[in-house]
Amino acid sequence: MRGLGSDRISDITCTILKRRLITYTQAIAARHNIPLSAHNLYASGFDKARLRFTNDSVSLPTNPFTKGPFLVVPMLFLRALPVLNGR
Repeated sequence: MRGLGSDRISDITCTILKRRLITYTQAIAARHNIPLSAHNLYASGFDKARLRFTNDSVSLPTNPFTKGPFLVVPMLFLRALPVLNGR
């Protein structure tokens, strides 16, 4: 699709999969004894009746530098984005 780059596609994909990523992150945190805290998370759920994403309070690990939440993504889904080199 014109004007829709790979970064935007990954953002959309993560938003759609966010509930599963939350569950995965909570499982990894439990396995490694990483403490969880309540965080308000943008687009963390979906209201089927209103057809809208919801912002919910969810238990996630806290980034020690930003104090915000973070999600863990399975390595299977990670890869380097192609870039153009100006040289």
